[in-house]
Amino acid sequence: MNNEQIIKELTAKLEKMHPEHRIVMRNNRTMISNHWFVYLQSTPDGPLQEIGSDYTEVTALKNALAVSESLIPAKVSF
Repeated sequence: MNNEQIIKELTAKLEKMHPEHRIVMRNNRTMISNHWFVYLQSTPDGPLQEIGSDYTEVTALKNALAVSESLIPAKVSF
Protein backbone atom coordinates (compact mmCIF):
# COMPACT_ATOMS: atom_id res chain seq x y z
CA MET A 1 0.00 0.00 0.00
CA ASN A 2 1.45 3.39 -0.93
CA ASN A 3 1.41 6.57 1.18
CA GLU A 4 -1.54 8.09 -0.66
CA GLN A 5 -3.71 5.03 0.09
CA ILE A 6 -2.59 4.98 3.72
CA ILE A 7 -3.42 8.69 4.10
CA LYS A 8 -6.90 8.15 2.61
CA GLU A 9 -7.53 5.17 4.91
CA LEU A 10 -6.37 7.00 8.06
CA THR A 11 -8.36 10.11 7.14
CA ALA A 12 -11.48 7.99 6.60
CA LYS A 13 -11.03 6.45 10.07
CA LEU A 14 -10.76 9.92 11.62
CA GLU A 15 -13.83 11.12 9.72
CA LYS A 16 -15.76 8.12 11.03
CA MET A 17 -14.65 8.86 14.61
CA HIS A 18 -15.54 12.56 14.31
CA PRO A 19 -18.56 12.78 11.97
CA GLU A 20 -19.53 16.18 13.38
CA HIS A 21 -16.14 17.71 12.53
CA ARG A 22 -14.14 18.44 9.42
CA ILE A 23 -10.60 17.04 9.32
CA VAL A 24 -8.07 19.71 8.34
CA MET A 25 -4.43 18.99 7.49
CA ARG A 26 -1.85 21.73 7.19
CA ASN A 27 1.81 21.63 6.33
CA ASN A 28 3.99 24.16 8.15
CA ARG A 29 6.99 24.21 5.85
CA THR A 30 10.05 26.31 6.62
CA MET A 31 13.50 26.36 5.06
CA ILE A 32 14.77 23.74 7.50
CA SER A 33 11.64 21.90 8.59
CA ASN A 34 8.50 20.28 7.24
CA HIS A 35 5.80 19.63 9.84
CA TRP A 36 2.24 18.32 9.37
CA PHE A 37 -0.65 19.22 11.68
CA VAL A 38 -4.07 17.53 11.89
CA TYR A 39 -7.00 19.55 13.22
CA LEU A 40 -10.71 19.12 13.92
CA GLN A 41 -13.02 21.95 12.86
CA SER A 42 -16.70 22.00 13.85
CA THR A 43 -17.83 24.81 11.50
CA PRO A 44 -16.30 26.18 8.28
CA ASP A 45 -15.12 29.36 10.00
CA GLY A 46 -14.71 27.84 13.47
CA PRO A 47 -11.50 27.42 15.43
CA LEU A 48 -9.11 24.57 14.74
CA GLN A 49 -8.42 22.02 17.46
CA GLU A 50 -5.07 20.29 16.96
CA ILE A 51 -5.23 16.53 17.51
CA GLY A 52 -1.96 15.38 15.95
CA SER A 53 1.29 16.45 14.35
CA ASP A 54 4.54 15.03 13.03
CA TYR A 55 7.13 15.44 10.28
CA THR A 56 5.23 13.11 7.92
CA GLU A 57 1.55 13.05 6.91
CA VAL A 58 1.12 9.39 7.81
CA THR A 59 2.58 9.69 11.31
CA ALA A 60 0.64 12.90 11.98
CA LEU A 61 -2.58 11.06 11.11
CA LYS A 62 -1.58 8.07 13.25
CA ASN A 63 -0.93 10.43 16.18
CA ALA A 64 -4.33 12.05 15.60
CA LEU A 65 -5.99 8.62 15.66
CA ALA A 66 -4.26 7.73 18.93
CA VAL A 67 -5.44 10.99 20.50
CA SER A 68 -8.96 10.47 19.17
CA GLU A 69 -9.12 6.95 20.56
CA SER A 70 -8.04 8.22 23.98
CA LEU A 71 -10.83 10.84 23.91
CA ILE A 72 -13.57 8.24 23.37
CA PRO A 73 -14.81 6.87 26.71
CA ALA A 74 -14.07 3.20 27.20
CA LYS A 75 -17.02 0.84 27.44
CA VAL A 76 -17.04 -0.87 30.80
CA SER A 77 -19.07 -3.98 31.47
CA PHE A 78 -19.78 -5.48 34.86
